[in-house]
Amino acid sequence: SDTILHLKLEGVILDGKKFLKQLKKYREDKNVAAIIVDINSPGGVVGPSQEIYMELKKTREEFKKPVVAYSNNLMASGALYSAVGADQILVAPGA
Repeated sequence: SDTILHLKLEGVILDGKKFLKQLKKYREDKNVAAIIVDINSPGGVVGPSQEIYMELKKTREEFKKPVVAYSNNLMASGALYSAVGADQILVAPGA
């Protein structure tokens, strides 16, 4: 059965390792049909933000999994940079 993976990107982005480990693990899972990235972050360091962006883009292009970035709180600076790797960015009013 197809499932949607829900990943959280929270807090200051100093190190993307935990997030990227989950993304890389589950994007190869045949049961994962799509990925939602729930973002609540003021941004952070350029390197990890760029790496998250690149891996989200790779997930879409090479693994053919739809990726949606969503925020109902804060998505600024490096968090927005990361989100640009998704197919779509959705934000709640006031975010």
